Amino acid sequence: MRRELLRRLLAIPPAVVFVTLLSFAMLSRRAPEGPYDHLPRFVNPAPLDVRARVAAALRALAAGHDDVAAAELARLGGAAFPIVLPALDALDPEARARVAVALAPVGRRMRLADDAALLEPRVAVPLWTRFWEERALDFRAVAIRRAVKTFVSNPTPLRAQKLTLLDTALLPEIAAELGTDGPLPSEEAIELLLPIAGHALGLPEGHPGGDTSASTQGTALIRFRAAWFARRADFVELDGTARVAATVLETRFGKWAVRAAARNLDGPPGDASVLEQLLRGGAETLRRVLLGMTLGLGVGATLGLGSAIARRRPLDALMALGLATAAAAPSALIARPWPDASELGSVVAVAGVSAFVAFAVFRRRLMEAAASEPATAARARGASRARVVASALRHDGAKIFFALLSLELPLSLGAALVAEKALGLRGLRDVAAAAVAARDLATLMGIAALSTAVVAIGLFLSRVFELIADPRVTGTGS
Repeated sequence: MRRELLRRLLAIPPAVVFVTLLSFAMLSRRAPEGPYDHLPRFVNPAPLDVRARVAAALRALAAGHDDVAAAELARLGGAAFPIVLPALDALDPEARARVAVALAPVGRRMRLADDAALLEPRVAVPLWTRFWEERALDFRAVAIRRAVKTFVSNPTPLRAQKLTLLDTALLPEIAAELGTDGPLPSEEAIELLLPIAGHALGLPEGHPGGDTSASTQGTALIRFRAAWFARRADFVELDGTARVAATVLETRFGKWAVRAAARNLDGPPGDASVLEQLLRGGAETLRRVLLGMTLGLGVGATLGLGSAIARRRPLDALMALGLATAAAAPSALIARPWPDASELGSVVAVAGVSAFVAFAVFRRRLMEAAASEPATAARARGASRARVVASALRHDGAKIFFALLSLELPLSLGAALVAEKALGLRGLRDVAAAAVAARDLATLMGIAALSTAVVAIGLFLSRVFELIADPRVTGTGS
């Protein structure tokens, strides 16, 4: 018995993982283009950080003119300076000129000089060399952190202007200040930080600069968080455990898993995570499922017992037809007698499905027990059919009940979701519908994983109770 329970318990995590991976593989193929399409699906054997990207761009520009490599350096910006600017002296003059000119968009973002200087190699090369000689210390992690903390504590336009000289090197610290794990800075600090971060990331215009309304600021914050979450590894160096973790986290599946567990990136500040939203909606649905199953199992078991005792075909057919009608009837029709009590209607809809299944199973199992050899011998000794069936129920009723739960749970869950749709109730179906409408892969995957986990745990518990009710049942038994 213990071995059987342990085997089934250990089978739950692999089952949930397998269904989650399979669901992700299927859904991600049909999902619209998203911010993580540049990443592999499940495993990233060689995650690219800022150092790897800069090295590849420098090699390409050293070999000759390369628009893609130049655009990559411009995108990486200030985060690449500690790698690319010290390497200028090691390049030949032509390659050095190509790299200096490729950094022109970065200088433009930083308001370092005009285009005439940034695009002229004879001026750009000494300009960038002098810039690094004067400001190399400003690009150390400690200095950047101090600069951002100082700004947040006392935000002024002058300090914001100085921060623009750090370009994308600021992004990790700005992301930490504007993240979801702690309190946000003052509205004034956010108003000045978001344009700097958005400009460095190349986000569309529309961050709060002229418009300081809360809705505009919230939209810009959401946009920045989503962009940083998608491209964080491009602007930081991955070493040690961070590189090992990136083999999984820097994948489409990893991004989904982190997003599902973290605070919602696409909602207002402080909004719940995907997991929290699912648990909240799932709690409402699970309550309806349990209430409906309790009512349905009671009704179905009682009618199944009566049918097994009476054994009258017209009565059996009438009960089966009535329960089948209740199970198949639209939830809105069932709820019509209670127009102001949709919750009760949803419970009745679930109970209809549960009662039909319980009636069929109890009736069949009890009639089989009544037709067994011990029951036939008891009848021959004068025992009534009702006594024989009652004896079978006393011995096997608990085993039948707990075995029935494994069938009831998924069917009742489906009935509850249909009832929520028909009656307009809030619950898991509400979350699922919103995710489908928004093509929210993270939430859809969360629903698949949560549903699988609930059903798997329900099946395990039903097996536990079945074994407790009848220890003779083994892993090779019924």
